[in-house]
Amino acid sequence: MNKNFQLATVLILSSIFAGGCGLVNFSGYALFGGHKHKVEAEYRGLEGQTIAVVVAGQPGLEFDYPFARTNLHMRLVQTFGKHIADSKFVNYKEIIKLQEDASQWNSMSLLEMGRALAAERIVYVDLIHYTLLTENSVNLLQGHIIADIRVYEVTGPRPEKAAYQTEIEIVYPEGVPQLRTGPAERAIELRTMAHFSVSLTENFYDHRKETK
Repeated sequence: MNKNFQLATVLILSSIFAGGCGLVNFSGYALFGGHKHKVEAEYRGLEGQTIAVVVAGQPGLEFDYPFARTNLHMRLVQTFGKHIADSKFVNYKEIIKLQEDASQWNSMSLLEMGRALAAERIVYVDLIHYTLLTENSVNLLQGHIIADIRVYEVTGPRPEKAAYQTEIEIVYPEGVPQLRTGPAERAIELRTMAHFSVSLTENFYDHRKETK
């Protein structure tokens, strides 16, 4: 057994016996880490469905970050797939193809979109804000995503009305921004998308969260 771990264990047990039961919770936290509590899904209607994850961007997004929508879509589908049972996902190429036909896309209703993609549910991710740079800087990296999330039940009785809606905001890193370099920018992008994907998909399945 690691000597440091043995020493820590002895010190903690000594503190318990010396200080009484009041130290048990603190000692357990120090030895085994923080406690987690259960968080229930806010919406459960994705299981067993064919889902189209549609990422729509603010004007100029494709110019500044040409692969953002595609990369974010793939990350979301990957994360959803780990937790939503028996679901299938519409191939992103079909969604992008539909989006690139601007005349068709802009005039489509949600019901028409769902039918065109053969989807039973649409998870619509409307990117209100997406950047990898801090405000008023071209040299400091800090990912920032704000998105309006809506779920439409294409096969439900009211396909045009969102069955679920929430807003997600992620900033990464939360502390000091990083100096812009090629590798750092790619790393910030990947981690920002990963944090965003987890924060979004957690709303759709039961999970456990660290108690602060």
